[in-house]
Amino acid sequence: MQNDPHILVALASIGISHWVRLSDDDRNHVKAQDPSLVTGGIIDDHVTAIRPFPVLDAIASICVSSAKSEVIAVALQLNHDANEIRLTVAGNSAIERRTINHLVRVWALMVRLSNLNHKQRLAPQLEGKASLSTKHDRLAMVSLTYEFSINKIMKRLNRWWTPLKEFGDRFEPVKDEMDGTQPLKERFSNMVLSMEIAHETLQQLSIGQCIKLNEWDSLVKLMDGVVRDMKRIFQSSSVCNIWASRLKVPGEKPFRLRRAIEKLTTHHRHVQALISFADSPRLRLAFEYQLVPVCVPAQPAVPITLPSTAAQWTTVLQRALGDTVPVENDWLAKQSQQLIKEICGGTVLRNNAHCECSLIPHLESTAAVATPSFTYIGLSKLSCCACHNWLRSFNMRGGRQYRTHGRHGKWYWPWVMPPSTPIDVERRFADIVRQEYIQYMLSTGRLRSSSDISDASDGGAEPEVDQEAEKWLAEKLAERRAARTGAA
Repeated sequence: MQNDPHILVALASIGISHWVRLSDDDRNHVKAQDPSLVTGGIIDDHVTAIRPFPVLDAIASICVSSAKSEVIAVALQLNHDANEIRLTVAGNSAIERRTINHLVRVWALMVRLSNLNHKQRLAPQLEGKASLSTKHDRLAMVSLTYEFSINKIMKRLNRWWTPLKEFGDRFEPVKDEMDGTQPLKERFSNMVLSMEIAHETLQQLSIGQCIKLNEWDSLVKLMDGVVRDMKRIFQSSSVCNIWASRLKVPGEKPFRLRRAIEKLTTHHRHVQALISFADSPRLRLAFEYQLVPVCVPAQPAVPITLPSTAAQWTTVLQRALGDTVPVENDWLAKQSQQLIKEICGGTVLRNNAHCECSLIPHLESTAAVATPSFTYIGLSKLSCCACHNWLRSFNMRGGRQYRTHGRHGKWYWPWVMPPSTPIDVERRFADIVRQEYIQYMLSTGRLRSSSDISDASDGGAEPEVDQEAEKWLAEKLAERRAARTGAA
């Protein structure tokens, strides 16, 4: 039991994640790309030769409909001989049929958009008629994805919108005194105001009201403007932190302004990525293949037996610490008691492996090897620390090097490895987790090394700005400002 990697993950989930929860710090998030730089489709990093594929993250994210605990992973496979493009989907729980049906409908709209754009490029004289059809299908894409994911969208709104609006209300009276250029500050004001109007439409959608076509059109113009403003603001890497520090409420931590903006624009940015992918001439080849969605079968539950006494946890801790020693003499006893209190010891826990960890063994299986997948795994959420380290351990075997778009810095319990995890991966994973636990305890002063005792992580081109939409947006914002002034 002492050598079971799951025990070490339980150890880290209590020791490390307790601090992460208290810190609530965005520095724990490690991403492969800055959302301000992603415009959809594919991004080429010519410095590192890493090729993120954010459209897969977008596909994974628009497949999430539940407000809680639903995470989706997606891999792409091309079978040239069969003229098939496979989207292999895994979830933290079983994938529902409605999710696959939704994915098929979204892909069909992307194919239609790609075909319309292709015809328009071949016959520019039909531009007006083609543009009208393209706009209709883009609105269909927006309505389809927003309606399917409205529960998840509203969860983000309920968490982040009110604090952002309150921050915006504090920002307006002192805007001229804040750091940054005047155009940048105006962009922030416009962004908050646009979100306020968009929020009203989403509230109607969340309670089942029918949203008319012109209202969807308004929502798109508003959120497109929000995303444009976000990208300009994020180009200044420090302005959000500076503003948050200046407007900090006494007795509270600075508002996580950048995090709030990212969260509130997540869904629309994913929709933009899908549309940009469909608009791209050089990526059109993907839509000439027949879509074949594949679900990863549900994984068998893994039994895990945890220590049931403080003495057993003390033994586990002693083995995990290696040649480091606690600074406080009673630290082992206190930590063991905390583990007994927070983790139900002596029970057998059963839990499904997280989706990225169950997806990769499926891709490596004999049946899937004939159709190699892209090595980038799309995820609807950043990987947890355990999944990130399991992936590192798996890649150390050599062969295909799988990647995701980053990790969020938290450890979860219960967590299990896929049942098919090779023994060498299991051992490397255990060693990595143990080292991270030790390094964290050393960095926080809870441990010290025994040697110290005597020495006292292209998308499509940037979308062209629709001048008519810009004019509409300016009028809408002016109208809302006038209404606010009148109410005051």
